[in-house]
Amino acid sequence: MKSRQFSVPVDSMLEFAEAIENSGLTNTIVGTSGDDEMIVEVSYDSDERAAVFELMEIVEPEDE
Repeated sequence: MKSRQFSVPVDSMLEFAEAIENSGLTNTIVGTSGDDEMIVEVSYDSDERAAVFELMEIVEPEDE
């Protein structure tokens, strides 16, 4: 099982939490950063990578 930590900005927390709930990924709130971000660790198997990519898009959106 792999894991990845995400720094989730305040304005993205609800969307991020909904995506985790919908995917069923195992997760742990690790703490907060000095930038008012929540640090969340997500554990996943190889077949759950698409859900992790979705989370990445929420916290690291591409420039338009």
